[in-house]
Amino acid sequence: MLLTPHTLVGASIGASTNNVSLIIILAFLSHFILDAIPHFDWGTWHNYDSNFKLEKKDYILLVTDVSTAGILLFWVWTKWDYNIYIVLGAFSAVLVDLIDNVPFWKRWMRQTSFGRFIHKIHTFVHYKIKPKYWYWGVITQVLIIGGCLCFLID
Repeated sequence: MLLTPHTLVGASIGASTNNVSLIIILAFLSHFILDAIPHFDWGTWHNYDSNFKLEKKDYILLVTDVSTAGILLFWVWTKWDYNIYIVLGAFSAVLVDLIDNVPFWKRWMRQTSFGRFIHKIHTFVHYKIKPKYWYWGVITQVLIIGGCLCFLID
C-alpha cells in the first residue's frame, strides 16, 4: 500500500479518540490490515528483498505519494484545529514501512529481533498484486483515501 492511504487511515484513527495508547496500537495494526488488501505499490514492479535499482517511475511515484500524503495530512490537521492525535495516528500507521523498508537502515533493522519480527509479519500479510492487474490496486487505495477524507472532512 502506498503511504497516502496508510497516513489517512492513521489520521482517521487519531481523530477518533484522544487515547494515545489506543491510537498508536490501532494505527500500527492498521498498517498490516491495509497491506493485506489487494493494492498497488513498489512491490508491484520490484521484489522488496532484492537489491533493485530505482527507476524514473519509482522516483515519480515516491515524490507524488509523499507529497500527496503530506499535503492531505497538513490540510486535515488544520481542519481539526491542529489536533496532535491526527499526526500521531498518521505516524504510527506508517511506522511499519519506516522500520522495514527504508533503504538506509532496513538491513540493520532486519538483523535485530524486533526488525526480523516486523519484517516476517509484514511480508506474510503483504498482498502482492500481479503487475497486469495494477489498476485494481489503485482502485482499492482511491476508495480508502476517499473514505478517510469523507470521515475527516465531514
